[in-house]
Amino acid sequence: LISANAPAFRSFIHYTLSLNSGANPSYTADELVYQIRTAKASVLFLHPDSLAVGLAAARTAGIRPDRIALFERPPSASASVAGAGADLLTLDELVQEGLAQPRRWAEPRLRPGEGKTKIALLLFSSGTTGRPKAVMIPHHSVIANCVQMKQYANTVDAARPNAKKLYAAGDVALGGAWFAFFLRRLGGG
Repeated sequence: LISANAPAFRSFIHYTLSLNSGANPSYTADELVYQIRTAKASVLFLHPDSLAVGLAAARTAGIRPDRIALFERPPSASASVAGAGADLLTLDELVQEGLAQPRRWAEPRLRPGEGKTKIALLLFSSGTTGRPKAVMIPHHSVIANCVQMKQYANTVDAARPNAKKLYAAGDVALGGAWFAFFLRRLGGG
C-alpha cells in the first residue's frame, strides 16, 4: 500500500489475512524498491500522489503492471508522467469486475491461536541509522489495539450526549468486504 493513512487499510488487512506493508508516500523509487524486495511484495496499491514513484519502483522490482491497482483515478493535471496509470484499474473498477464474476474466493479463517503468529503488517522503521528495518506485527496485536481504542472511546463517551461522542449510534464504518472482489482480479482466488 503506497498511500497516506486511510481507515479502510485496517479492514483490508484482516479481511484478506494477507501480509501488508504500507510504504511511506514520500519514499523515493530506490527506497520503495528496497521495501518491495524486503517484503517480497507481489501486488501494489498506489495512491495517485505516489503514482510516478510507485510505477518506477515496480518496474525496477519486477512487479508486472497487471499486479498494480490505483486507489482512485488521478486527475489528468496531477499525473506527473503523461498517461501514467491510464491502463491501471482502480479499486472501484476491480470491485465492479469482481462483482461480474462467479465467486471463487473463500474468506480465510485463522485457526485458534494463529492470530498471535500470523503476520498482518510488515512495518518499516525510519532508517535513521541505516536501512529501514522491518517490524512484524501479528493480527492479534492489531485487533488488541482496536479493542483498546473502543474501550477508551466507551470510557470517554460514557457521560457525553450522542452528538458529542467519538463514536455515536448510527455512525457508519468502512468495511473490508469490497476488497475481496479485487482479489479475484489480481489472482487471489
